[in-house]
This record gives sequence, structure tokens and C-alpha cells, in this order.
Amino acid sequence: MDEKHPLSAQSPYAATKVASDQLAMSYHSTFELPVVVARPFNAFGPRQSLRAVIPSVILQALGETGVVRLGETSSTRDFTYVNDLANGLMDMLLHDGGVGEVFRDGHGVARRYGR
Repeated sequence: MDEKHPLSAQSPYAATKVASDQLAMSYHSTFELPVVVARPFNAFGPRQSLRAVIPSVILQALGETGVVRLGETSSTRDFTYVNDLANGLMDMLLHDGGVGEVFRDGHGVARRYGR
């Protein structure tokens, strides 16, 4: 699914993400505020909540049974290490012509999608 896929929030969490992107872009359109919308993929790294996917899998694997239960596994996820995410955000902010654009950050590479 790319950034051109229609936005259809299925949860309050997703709805707030869509709403915040749209609100930011409306400030760009109305007040010429220099806005860049960043859509990072699942970040992981130090000090992450133990409830997140990667720490959960590690804790299960190291547990008494060594059995890992993942639940739904049909979807595909892209995980981005926090240092790569920080570098990607800096690239998005410093990119010539990036204002008013939507960027997704996965595989350590920022991908730009025009509006």
C-alpha cells in the first residue's frame, strides 16, 4: 500500500493520524506555513515499550517455553531503526522542494509523494 492509497481510518488512532496530516496541510495551503508530512514506519530501538512487536517477540523467545505467539501474521510490516528514522526526518526537512509534500520513511530511505 503506497501513499496514494485512499485514506480510510478504521480506528480512532488511525483517524487522528489522518486528521493531523490534513490539518497540517491546510495550514500550508492557507497560511503558506512550510509543512512536511512525515509518515514513518514502525520505529524500534532503545527505550521502546516492551509491548511493541520486536521487544514482545524477543521476550517471548527468551521466556520459559521459547514459544513466540504473533497473532495475525498475514500483513507485512516495515521496521525502521530509530537512528535511520532520525536521519530520514532530517532528509525530509532539508530536501529542496519538500515543503507541502508527504514522505514515508521505510527501509532507511525517504520516499516522496507529490500532492
